[in-house]
Amino acid sequence: MGRGRRPCGRASSRGWGTPVLSAVLAYAFFGLDQLGEEMEDPFGLEPNDLPLDALVRTIEIDQLDALGERPLPEPLLPQGYLLQ
Repeated sequence: MGRGRRPCGRASSRGWGTPVLSAVLAYAFFGLDQLGEEMEDPFGLEPNDLPLDALVRTIEIDQLDALGERPLPEPLLPQGYLLQ
């Protein structure tokens, strides 16, 4: 029989590099999977979620300013470099 296609295409020509290449690719795909899980729910209270309270406060300040209301509430400041 001739040389059939193998699942990794060039697996026979890579030798010992095949497991290393497979491990690197698996690490990349697991990283992408974890990134997808982190971005799946942006409306929580975790550090990587959207700062909804700060966004709402900014909209509130803009609306009250447009209506001429005084005094305006203070914008929310970052706590430990993170907006909440």
